[in-house]
Amino acid sequence: MNLEAVLSKVVEYNAPDLHLRVGMPPIIRMSNGELFPIEGILNLTEAQILAIGKKIGGEEKFKVFGEHKEVDFSYGLEKVGRFRVNLFMERNVKIAYFLSFTFHSWFWMGNWIFYYLSFGSYATVAMLDSGAVLADLLAEIPTGALTDLIGKKKALILAFASAGIGNILMGTSNSLWMLAISLWLFVCAGGAFYSGTMEALVYDSLKATKDEDLYDRKIGGINATKLWSMAICSVIGGYAYYIYPGLPLILNGAVTLVGLVACFFLTEPVIDSEKYSWSS
Repeated sequence: MNLEAVLSKVVEYNAPDLHLRVGMPPIIRMSNGELFPIEGILNLTEAQILAIGKKIGGEEKFKVFGEHKEVDFSYGLEKVGRFRVNLFMERNVKIAYFLSFTFHSWFWMGNWIFYYLSFGSYATVAMLDSGAVLADLLAEIPTGALTDLIGKKKALILAFASAGIGNILMGTSNSLWMLAISLWLFVCAGGAFYSGTMEALVYDSLKATKDEDLYDRKIGGINATKLWSMAICSVIGGYAYYIYPGLPLILNGAVTLVGLVACFFLTEPVIDSEKYSWSS
């Protein structure tokens, strides 16, 4: 592969990103998020990509990459331009385990109904829950379509930000309507953005490296992490409730916002199994 020719193409199209992945040709990402392969180049092998990384990064940077599986540096090409390079091993699946744990840190399990009852009667609980179900249904389709338009990384950022803020607002609510709005608008929106996005992120990340046959095993481990999180946090949440009734929700929100930080380290998969457009 002629690296200089490929980088010249990036400049020609004024594209912000060039993706080099094992088993795929070089792929250009345009400013609008569209992806297309550079024609005339065969699928790259792992040896080719490592050789390119060593060539443009030099021995020192490549040594750092070998130790940490990631390194940032710049590369200048005469008469073409200077480029920022991020060389990394695929990390989305590893981060997905952590995200699953933080998003499902449900400290409120086992005590949420008592918190709801502090704002009214069982009719209040029914109103809050039925409203949440309706909000989930109404948000599911538009958030799904928006996820395909903006990308899975941005969708997960929205999911964690919305759910984290919503849970903290619920835990600090001083009125029924503040509690309801926090639940219906923020927490439900976060759940809708999260729904299906994590699975799609993991599948597309594995498919990009031709490891999609590992999907069932990986997603099974991620779901097991979710169950462990719910079990551990529900026990801790019982003690937190006695300290302050809204504390379990506040803790859930705080841990979710920690997950939000991790979302920024995700890499948008080059392959998108299903893509919507505004016209469709």
